[in-house]
Amino acid sequence: MDEEIADRTEVVVAGHLCLDIIQEIRSGDLIQPGKLLQVGPPTMGELLSLIAKSLLAMGPGIVAIKCGTDGLYVRTGPKEQLSFIAPNLRDDWANREIIMPCLQAEVKGTTGAGDTTIAGFLAAITKGCRLIHAMKAACGTGAFCVEAEDATSNIPGWGTLTNRLASGWKVVATDPLNEPGQGWYWTSWDPKRTNEPQQWLVGPDDSKKGSSL
Repeated sequence: MDEEIADRTEVVVAGHLCLDIIQEIRSGDLIQPGKLLQVGPPTMGELLSLIAKSLLAMGPGIVAIKCGTDGLYVRTGPKEQLSFIAPNLRDDWANREIIMPCLQAEVKGTTGAGDTTIAGFLAAITKGCRLIHAMKAACGTGAFCVEAEDATSNIPGWGTLTNRLASGWKVVATDPLNEPGQGWYWTSWDPKRTNEPQQWLVGPDDSKKGSSL
């Protein structure tokens, strides 16, 4: 990504293929555009963190990486980089690092799944949602998409999407990162809802670590 363009960008999105290109990264280094580093294998969690940290350093406030069947990774910057988020929600969005697994779906086709996932995420931003609700909307939209053979015929309206999310839609039982690395942990978005699956994988740099998401 061109740094001048990145400096004018608010949200950066990427597909999981970028993780196949940058295979190994030195811990603590920022990724240099156009340069591949191969100096020691990090865990997948460390790799996602380094990619997102590098992109945030270019100026955007949010980095979202769609990780295929492993779900959606989101990392955000400080409040100063989140001017496009409603003022009353910036504390909720600032300095976050979370992965949400995919939601269960009867897969008929995968064309457009990543793009529609990001579309759901951006729609939630425009509607003033909290971060966790935006990630649910993203994964929910992607799940609707794959339940049809084509990319767009099954994309829901906002009301249909939120109703299905509220019905107790289950996540896919998977560990997105396999061995995520030191500091990552699973949690429920609301510790008071003891029957909810531990569906959020929280990164070591998340500002709300140890508290309700």
